[in-house]
Amino acid sequence: MATTKLHGIRNTLSKSIEYVIDPRKTRNGTLVIANGCSASGQATQAQFETVRKQGSGRSKILAQHIIQSFAPGEITPEQAQLVGLEFCQKLLGEDYQYILATHIDHDHIHNHIIVNNTNSNTHRTFETEFNQGKKSERAWSKVRELSDEICKKYSLSVIDEPEKKKAVSHFERDMQKEGKSWKEKLRYRIAEIVCNSKDLADFFSQCTANEIEYVYKPSNKYKLKFRMNGQERFTRAETLGEEYTAERIVEQIEIIQKVNQSKRNIAEISMPRVAETSKLQMPKTPEVTPFAPTPQISETKPTEKKIDVWADIRGMRGADEMIADLESAGVMTLDMLKSFMWNIHHDDDHSDELESHSKDIKAVNTLISKMKHLAEIELIYKEYKAKSGWSKSRFQKKNADTIEDYENTKKYILEHRKPYYVDDKPPTMADLKNKLNELKSEYNTLAAEYNNFMTRKTAAQKYTRQVKHYFDEQHIKRERERSQQKLHSQKRNKYTLE
Repeated sequence: MATTKLHGIRNTLSKSIEYVIDPRKTRNGTLVIANGCSASGQATQAQFETVRKQGSGRSKILAQHIIQSFAPGEITPEQAQLVGLEFCQKLLGEDYQYILATHIDHDHIHNHIIVNNTNSNTHRTFETEFNQGKKSERAWSKVRELSDEICKKYSLSVIDEPEKKKAVSHFERDMQKEGKSWKEKLRYRIAEIVCNSKDLADFFSQCTANEIEYVYKPSNKYKLKFRMNGQERFTRAETLGEEYTAERIVEQIEIIQKVNQSKRNIAEISMPRVAETSKLQMPKTPEVTPFAPTPQISETKPTEKKIDVWADIRGMRGADEMIADLESAGVMTLDMLKSFMWNIHHDDDHSDELESHSKDIKAVNTLISKMKHLAEIELIYKEYKAKSGWSKSRFQKKNADTIEDYENTKKYILEHRKPYYVDDKPPTMADLKNKLNELKSEYNTLAAEYNNFMTRKTAAQKYTRQVKHYFDEQHIKRERERSQQKLHSQKRNKYTLE
């Protein structure tokens, strides 16, 4: 469900901006929109400050930070960006400088909006224009009401009465988003174990190995409970979500095993078996009578029944359009769609590797910059070292900042160049540039694969909710039929005994 948060930024504005425009979170910056300013930490901060100086200067708040989050699988990044843009235009118009960034690094797509606290035209503060009057008329209320209005317009879910909802508190929801909730950690660890389990017994064995206690009593109403190391009480599987009940865990393990088996058998699916090929190429010679014409041997392969990889969801409403959309994004089978639904690890999800490469690239870039800077101030330092006595003392006093800068820069280089030694020798500028090009090349290769992965993931998430809902309906239907069959069977046995 769509939620909103609003808070003021009093310090580190440039860092906040750099965080929200992070290319790894915004698909290389394609999901960033700037209004009346540039999308760069230092530059935007300076542009905001230019406008703020024209105001009264009494407010200590530099900018407002609005977060607009959507339910997982309910919206695409492009749609989220459009919703966020319409929200900004209706709330702020052209009166405020702002940056809108859509983040796709979590299951729930969300917008970050950083707004200059000073109106560009009236030079009044955001609090003055939006935070006056009754509590129901203040900024946080206006933000939520406007967001809900736009979300309802696009048929997106909203929280109608959050105060009465007891299942998840606002604190718990915030902790979930930040990854700090112990329930969320338990869900994550259980999902991780499910992905590596062969069956339910193996799942329980791995839970124990990972310091997760469990109680499984199939005859009880609440069959399964978990307790993570550090928890005081056990948590019923149902309170974690439907996907964490014993029945659904068994289903997920079966699906994962099927996906893994499909990967192993992909060569057999794409090529005929060796035995069948041999049979076609070397048919047994038929017996013929003298002068009789030799029968023609057909080399046509035996017809095989084509497997419908989407068979289990063909009964859904709009299934054909959904399947066409998924396949156009590269999701070619239902098993592949399920792998996104159950958060199975994908080999082309290079988010961790990209983050590591980004840090390495930044480190090498910094080292190159430091070496260039050292060369620029080296002459002054050499002149200082060549002097002695009173002359040296006077020169040091006059150039104290440069001398200290040189010594600190040299110390940094000596400490940080060790990982880049070539044949046990310190790296030259050329060595570092070669390393930088190598890292960038690897990053670009990984980024291309990751972008394709994200395209598939985004497409899959569009339909996750309705597919899960369909599976739930089918599961309930099957259980109802089993119950009816059991009841009929009991009646038949009763009549037989009588």
